[in-house]
Amino acid sequence: MRTRLLRLWDYVSTAAYWRRVLVPVVVFAILAISLWWRAWSTGGYLFLLDMPWPNHFQLSDYTSRLTPDGAVAERVTLDWIWAAGFAAIGALVGQALIQKLLLSGVVAGAGLAMWLLSNTLYKRWLGGVSASSTWWPPYAAGFIYCFNPYVMDRLWAGQWRVVAGYGLVSVLLYLYVRTTDAVRRGIWLAVAAVVYALYPSLSVHWWVLCSALLAVVVGVHWYMRRPDWRVGARYAAIMAGVFVLINSWWLWHVLRQGVGHAGTVAADVGLFAMSPNLAGGPIGTALGLGGFWYGAFRMLPGMQYVWLGLTVAVLFLTIVGWRCVAAQARDRAIAYGVAAVGIAAMVLMVLAMSGWGVVLLQAAMGFFAPLQVLRDMSKVSGLLALGYALFAPVGLAVLLARSGWRRSAYRAVLIAAGALYVLAMLPAWTDAKYATPHDYPASWRAADDYLTEEAEAERVLVLPYVQYLRLPGNDRLLTANPANQFLRVPAVVGSSVANPVYDEQREPADRRVGHFVGGLTRGASTPQDMHDLNIDYLLVLDDINAVPADAVLQEAGFELAYQRDGVRVYR
Repeated sequence: MRTRLLRLWDYVSTAAYWRRVLVPVVVFAILAISLWWRAWSTGGYLFLLDMPWPNHFQLSDYTSRLTPDGAVAERVTLDWIWAAGFAAIGALVGQALIQKLLLSGVVAGAGLAMWLLSNTLYKRWLGGVSASSTWWPPYAAGFIYCFNPYVMDRLWAGQWRVVAGYGLVSVLLYLYVRTTDAVRRGIWLAVAAVVYALYPSLSVHWWVLCSALLAVVVGVHWYMRRPDWRVGARYAAIMAGVFVLINSWWLWHVLRQGVGHAGTVAADVGLFAMSPNLAGGPIGTALGLGGFWYGAFRMLPGMQYVWLGLTVAVLFLTIVGWRCVAAQARDRAIAYGVAAVGIAAMVLMVLAMSGWGVVLLQAAMGFFAPLQVLRDMSKVSGLLALGYALFAPVGLAVLLARSGWRRSAYRAVLIAAGALYVLAMLPAWTDAKYATPHDYPASWRAADDYLTEEAEAERVLVLPYVQYLRLPGNDRLLTANPANQFLRVPAVVGSSVANPVYDEQREPADRRVGHFVGGLTRGASTPQDMHDLNIDYLLVLDDINAVPADAVLQEAGFELAYQRDGVRVYR
């Protein structure tokens, strides 16, 4: 053991080791931080669509829910693990810093994970290409994987867990490659089992997508290699056992309570329907990794056609690279598996951009409940990005190596391709709308102090009673209601997204509170109705959306207890 440790130290202390480890880390860290340079240059929070980062985490909001009779019932969510961790770390470094680290970290992590996977595979795939021509393909793979319209759209929407789950696909593929090798197979299998078991707590959607990918890859591997079935059964039993052991705390609740509401999911498919927002119509949008319903990322005028040309070029290189890999028996399973799920993703995205396709998807989700995780069909375009990142650099490296060009021409092609790609994605660095931090209004902080220290409120109802709103001083960008996390007292916020697709709140308790809120605008709801819901204060945010007027509330018997700069508190 001592000899092995000394050998390890000798290797770690060499310049070659640090060059191999630090260079990709520094490269992708610089890329990630450059995307959020405005956020890093000043203080405050980024109020993104699904990421209105709180100044503290109200952990009770993740472990309890309001029942129709106003009582508090236990609930189980996967989010509480992250909330508890962020609450603990935030006490040391501040929540604003955690948000910036997350947004930068998921980009760098996705790029590094793809670099690690491709660096391992390309040593076999590009064995016949000179060493001087193979250092850049892993970096190109990581760059394509972490910097494309799919990732940018999700980042601008604040869906950091989607991007993190997308990046973790490369990690699990890397662990699959290591597990199929003969060296230290048991150790790699144990690591893969733990990572796979923790996957749902990060992103349930990408856990399902990655499971489908791994099932296809393993199935192809099994069909081509015909290994001993007892080995495969033992591996599957280990993976399943570790998964159930780690996730038993929430699996039991899912089995007991069921998953989702069919009507809500059917409406979600329509709400989250993809739109052909790139050149080339539905097919061009799907191939170009666009179509996200929120559509926050926009290319410069005229660059959509450049992006369409780049997409066609990348698709051609992907096909060339795939053919080279598919010819190698050792890694044919990965080639066929990634190609199969990529083609399936392409078909699903095109379906999601047509009216009859949406109806078909709604029917399929009603028939087979696990498909409900795909209600936002644009998520699957990440599987297509995986194929681009893995095979396009291989295709380009092989074509350039066979061209016989001089090194200067070789470099010119790489520089021109990279510059054109960056130019098409330039809004990621220039759009200040989503990357500029803001702070919570001072009136919110004052109202929180009043409710916590003076009023000693037990539960507060926040008006407007919606899930998404537009905060003042934040360029009026739509963001998830942060009041239930911002306030230090338990707060009740709506689950309605204020969209015509939904004509009422989702849960029974939300509907009862919704009826009470509807009565407020007509003067029909009374303080007694509020107390019957176990709510003792109303927090009215005047400068956001339409809310009940002061005269209407006071006429109904509510007493104005506090008022400051567009914030009113009633009891």
